[in-house]
Amino acid sequence: MRKIFAIAAVTILFAVSTNAQTFFNFGYGLGSDKATFGSLEADKSNSNTLFAGISRNFGIAGNFGIEPGVNYIFNFSKIGDELCVKNQHHGLQVPVLLNYAFVSSSDFALKLFAGPSVNFGLSDKSTTYVGGTKGLVIDNYADDSYSRFGVSASFGLGAELCNTVRFKIGYDLGLSDLDKSDNITYKQNLLTFSLGYIF
Repeated sequence: MRKIFAIAAVTILFAVSTNAQTFFNFGYGLGSDKATFGSLEADKSNSNTLFAGISRNFGIAGNFGIEPGVNYIFNFSKIGDELCVKNQHHGLQVPVLLNYAFVSSSDFALKLFAGPSVNFGLSDKSTTYVGGTKGLVIDNYADDSYSRFGVSASFGLGAELCNTVRFKIGYDLGLSDLDKSDNITYKQNLLTFSLGYIF
């Protein structure tokens, strides 16, 4: 049965490949990181994200399509001034987004996107600074207290011009608790702005 499903999936992808577009994407994200201790909000901070990747949009039927992709993500943040903590996160994101083009022509297209994104952390380190002097460096994955895997729900609106470039605004709603502690919940949300080149 699994072989039948695999053959069917490959057949469908080949069938729609003539109607496929490949995108090179890069952009910026403004993150909202929220931690709660029990029912109380313990910490909320903003972070910055730079990302780049590739995706391929396959037409399914009519104005509907599906666009899987992969992005490399660099997230960084700073909390405090004289005594501050800087965090740097490197990871991969794999979004699989359904889309619908409610405006579509050779010169202009406007599409809605929605679907899940799976995230995998490659590195996550926090560094303390006192008066500008570097102090303790903590590997947040070293003691297995933080999860490398996370899932988010992604939504977006994209405008494609002359079948060449795409401007897109999106929002990733974090669904996974990234802190493995029993009494702490840590989730990340991300507002993104991206530019895609169609080739």
